[in-house]
Amino acid sequence: ALPLSPWSVEQAIELNGVATRSNIEAFRWGRAMVARPEAVQAAAATGQGRRGGLPELDEKLAARARDVARAAGFDATAAGGSEGDDGYRGAVDLELMASELCAFQSPRLAHDHLDFVEAVASADAEQGDGTGRLARAAARGYFKLLAYKDEYEVARLMLDAGATSEARQQAATTSGRLAWRLHPPILRALGMKSKISVPVSWTPAIRLLASMRRLRGTPLDVFGYTAVRRAERSLPGEYRAAVTADLATLDPGCYEAALRRAALPEVVRGYEHIKMAGIQQMHSELRRT
Repeated sequence: ALPLSPWSVEQAIELNGVATRSNIEAFRWGRAMVARPEAVQAAAATGQGRRGGLPELDEKLAARARDVARAAGFDATAAGGSEGDDGYRGAVDLELMASELCAFQSPRLAHDHLDFVEAVASADAEQGDGTGRLARAAARGYFKLLAYKDEYEVARLMLDAGATSEARQQAATTSGRLAWRLHPPILRALGMKSKISVPVSWTPAIRLLASMRRLRGTPLDVFGYTAVRRAERSLPGEYRAAVTADLATLDPGCYEAALRRAALPEVVRGYEHIKMAGIQQMHSELRRT
């Protein structure tokens, strides 16, 4: 009933930058519940569709995510998986983040995220205000900076089976043609102002690009030399150092300031020049606080 395409709504959710994955997933499942309720009910009955096409976690990694959540004191699954006041779902969210990071890069990155969350949660429990808000904010913030959307990640997301299936169904009732609309940064840098259409016949090339994520951040990463990619790679280390420095002097009196610093990744959203503006704002706030 809205004079907007589903893609436009999802782009707005992406630019808003708050609980992006959860909100897009909720939007898609909501539409599916109206269009194909029997399929949604079948998926709910079998437990399918919870991870949006993400790979199943190695049991040891999944168990560690649950252990960290439990030790940190924000394992909401013990209460039936209900959300806290800040929308955090404890072990549910930590497992989802671990899945995302494995798909983005590797299990090693997922363990790195859990290492950081564990350290923050320990300090938060001993020196915080008892709410666990700092640990939850750090978990979200560090994850957001680690799993940035570069060319490899966009290629992986383009291959999402659910989205492709839905697009094929829509194309069958309209033009019958199906293509991705992209505006690669390298072409934008060369002066191309409009998007290009990449036909689905290029799927093997997109799959190859997604598989090349191991090159991310290495000298062979041809996409990694732009200013925005360099900034994206540096942000996790800067953020982790800033939050770790706060932990050394954490007490209830400076808790809110530490919490504001931990939540700074929320200003980093969008793409290219919009994202660079957010990065500059985050740097400015880090220096100020």
